[in-house]
Amino acid sequence: MPSQDPQPGPPLPFRRVTEAGYADTAARTFAVDRGPGGVVRLTGPCPRCGAWISPPAVAETVRGRETTGPGLVTV
Repeated sequence: MPSQDPQPGPPLPFRRVTEAGYADTAARTFAVDRGPGGVVRLTGPCPRCGAWISPPAVAETVRGRETTGPGLVTV
């Protein structure tokens, strides 16, 4: 398993971005396990900055939806 230390240098700023090689890198370097309640977790180094992360695996995401009416919130 790769080191849990982030890449050397200053921290990278947050960016909502993906690049072609990120999925391939994650597939090679992430471990998969089941957490509480059967949630599938991916654990490994961030393909962009190398920080150790453990995001849940989800079947669907929503990004950039507009609010369509009063009381509705973009998620």
